[in-house]
Amino acid sequence: MEISYAKLAWWIVKNRVRYPKFKKKCMYHSEPNLIYGLTDHPLDNNATAVFDIFTIIRKFLARKPISILKINLKEKNRNSFIFQAKGYNITQNRNLNINYLEYLTHEKIKFTDCTLQIDVLTETTYRLRLAMKDKVPSHNTPMLYADITDESLKTKFEELQEKYVISTSALQIHIFKEDFKIQIYDHNGHIITESGSKTHDEFATATDAFPLGFVKNRKPKRMYAVENFNLFPNEAIFGLGEKYGALNRVGQNISLWHLEGTGNTTSRAYKHIPFYLSSRGYGVFFNDYNPMTFWIGTKEVSKLQMAVENDIMDYFFFYGPTPKKILKSYSALTGRASIPPRWSFGVWMSRLSYGSQKEVIDLANRIRKEKYPCDIIHIDTNWFTHEWACDWQFDKTRFPNAELMFKTCSDLGFKISLWQCPYVNDSLALSKEGKKEKIFAKNRGPFMFLYFGPHHVIDFSKQKSIDWYQDKITSLFKLGAKVIKADFGEQIEPHQKFMHYSGREMHNLFPLLYNKAVFEATEDYFGKGNALIWARSAYAGSQRYPVHWSGDNSSNFSNMLCSLRGGLSLGLCSFTFWSQDVGGFMGIPDDKLYIRWVQLSLFQSHFRFHGCSPKFREPWNYSKETQDIVRKLLELRYQFVPYLYSESIKAAQNGHPLMRTLFFDHSDDPTCYHIEDQYMSGENILIAPLLTEEDSRRIYIPSGEWYDFWTGESIKGPVWIELENIPVDNIPILVKAGTILPLGEKMQYIPEDVPNKLTLFAYPNLDGKMKYELHDELGEILFDGHIEGDILKVNVSYTPADRPKLELGIRTPPTLNIKKTEII
Repeated sequence: MEISYAKLAWWIVKNRVRYPKFKKKCMYHSEPNLIYGLTDHPLDNNATAVFDIFTIIRKFLARKPISILKINLKEKNRNSFIFQAKGYNITQNRNLNINYLEYLTHEKIKFTDCTLQIDVLTETTYRLRLAMKDKVPSHNTPMLYADITDESLKTKFEELQEKYVISTSALQIHIFKEDFKIQIYDHNGHIITESGSKTHDEFATATDAFPLGFVKNRKPKRMYAVENFNLFPNEAIFGLGEKYGALNRVGQNISLWHLEGTGNTTSRAYKHIPFYLSSRGYGVFFNDYNPMTFWIGTKEVSKLQMAVENDIMDYFFFYGPTPKKILKSYSALTGRASIPPRWSFGVWMSRLSYGSQKEVIDLANRIRKEKYPCDIIHIDTNWFTHEWACDWQFDKTRFPNAELMFKTCSDLGFKISLWQCPYVNDSLALSKEGKKEKIFAKNRGPFMFLYFGPHHVIDFSKQKSIDWYQDKITSLFKLGAKVIKADFGEQIEPHQKFMHYSGREMHNLFPLLYNKAVFEATEDYFGKGNALIWARSAYAGSQRYPVHWSGDNSSNFSNMLCSLRGGLSLGLCSFTFWSQDVGGFMGIPDDKLYIRWVQLSLFQSHFRFHGCSPKFREPWNYSKETQDIVRKLLELRYQFVPYLYSESIKAAQNGHPLMRTLFFDHSDDPTCYHIEDQYMSGENILIAPLLTEEDSRRIYIPSGEWYDFWTGESIKGPVWIELENIPVDNIPILVKAGTILPLGEKMQYIPEDVPNKLTLFAYPNLDGKMKYELHDELGEILFDGHIEGDILKVNVSYTPADRPKLELGIRTPPTLNIKKTEII
């Protein structure tokens, strides 16, 4: 039956007049958005996928899609391919008289001229840009660190009847001329994914997905660039920043808009990263800082869809197929972490907040007296004249001689970290200076920092403002400070105006520029390899400026798991270094929770006690038994520092996380897609923390041979094992067979010199072989061992050859029948 559009229009008008309130009761209008997997995003308002006669006009008027349906090649320049792309309003050009979805694209149908550019950068990476212009803008953002173009790359280009094919030695990119879509294949012809295509719903009355293109929204009046990627059976999606929910993002709606987290158990987050990783062997980085939303198997369960508030679509596609190769490529583009100084891997002691010079010195003395290993004391919000009112000046009454305080702590082996923030209270004299010098962004509305009155934000898009700010930071280094805590950064308001950005544009970007300013001031003063910051908010590229921590978690077991998820997720966005507030920031941890949290954090890159009253996180605030357990655990961490530091160097060189999901090293094992309560510390140690009140848990052992660190028992994976009655002073640790673990001595703090004494813990594989390459400040040391009969021999090679030789010992699991060890 053919539809008469004139009769349909008359019927709609007649019944709207006759039943003015009936529209509220229509099935496709009154059902909640959640049924359709929608969010509160503007594109989801008035957007339930299916329209009926009562909603068709409102939905058609709500927005105008400009969806790419046809392309043809305009220009080819080596590995750059430019296409004319025709964008159609798919709400108006659909054929309702057939039993499948057809968009009409004949000559009488209006379209918008767009330009699509695909640049093949390496054999595994291409960049796609789409714009409603004759030429695609360069769109170089602060997130981009280096040009990764391989000038020697050779591509093959073919024009077939229905598509264009661009090939490298690793990829085939199929670009369809009509009914536009892009299919990406590996070199064996297996499909990796498909992008840009129309909805999978063949009903002409439904719009569950927008093809690649743009959408002009009516209310609010904004332009969105949109794209989608197919989701395949059993596919898992990871990344998009530090998120506290399930690591596999399929089934989640995620908006990239920084917020004060106020805990680690909601979708509010400090670190949004427009990069995701698929278990099908690819990753995508969206090169934009504007508000962005992802619907991952929600709007249409067979697609990952995204929308960014911009008039250009710009993203980089990376093929691995392993996560290691994908992150190596992604981090080559956006940057890799600098290596923090070795002492930063020691324990950080903090609270909200030490408030006087005497309190800090008393703390330093007590830590040493009670023999808790510790390297850094952090002074939080209360070192100014008025707490939280940051002016980068010590209060003269409570800190009469800050320089002496720094020296006293230094003599005891401590470094000092200081809190500050990028917002200046209007009541401070410093505020007048900043306004006079035009240091701040313009407020075109109220800006309140927490509950402390009106503030102004430093404009990090202006070099003059950066210089002014870095001068304040440098003055603290001259006094004796070693680290600056770059707190906050996620509270930029849309009404603010920066030199080069609007407040809305700057909201997500600000943490990157803030982190960069603090880190570079630190590195300029102390030199390369001696710099780090302690930062809460971040954006893509912030991995270049370590270290970041999870923000304000809470003192309960649920937050332990959520914080861990956040760190594992951020790690899959090339953040090598990460930490959390041990014991929980807000709340009152009991002894058991406190111990379990210490165990959770022992093998992460950085370790900081931090929290609020009435029960601070220094060990002596807990029972005598707890104090003894924590002391031994901290001593164990310090023994592992040579390994953690070495693994950090290797990870940072490749854009990899130190703390990583099991999926990262075992991406061919689908079981590992869903393991989020265990982690790998580097490549050789599996940690299974206790994250509930119970003293038992199931542990998944991936393929290969593993050793129980405590007993030496050998375990063969893949297998699930049940552990019961795990003592409160114990955490399950497994070591990969074939590994030599270089452990150091017990110590109270980390000395300036590279360790010269190590104990090699040897864990042979089934062939009786084991090795480890130790990286440190002086170079590399290769330990290569094998078993001959009942003798274990380890050959040691130094690079450079003339570096100081180490004093070495060897230990083997008690389950092995080793009677003699030799170092060659």
